[in-house]
Amino acid sequence: MRRYFIYFLAIGILGMTTSQVLALDPVAPRSFRKVGMLWVKTPNPSEDHIEITKINTGEKRSVTPDQIELVPVGRYQIHVKMQDYNYNQDILVEPTERADVIVPGYGNIKVNSPFKAEVSVYGSDSGALVA
Repeated sequence: MRRYFIYFLAIGILGMTTSQVLALDPVAPRSFRKVGMLWVKTPNPSEDHIEITKINTGEKRSVTPDQIELVPVGRYQIHVKMQDYNYNQDILVEPTERADVIVPGYGNIKVNSPFKAEVSVYGSDSGALVA
């Protein structure tokens, strides 16, 4: 009876250690395990400019909006330059995984008035004050 307990204990320990090894996609080729996928959605993809910077090396790279890009694994800072707005976010790209970034869009409102006017913008869905 004691021998069976030792066998079950050994199988349990082996099962816990191999679960971390199987976390990577075992079907993916080894060369593909060094890169991850990055997809950035912006409000106006034809005019928005996206640049990613690897945090530990400072290497910069331009990325096309609304397309899946293969990037090396690591931590990145994403900088999106839109018309009158800049958006920054840190992101982690993991092996064989896709990281999605959706940039919030803001509409441009220009008010010309001879008086000092205060403009309030309310959201159409929630009715809450936006700006």
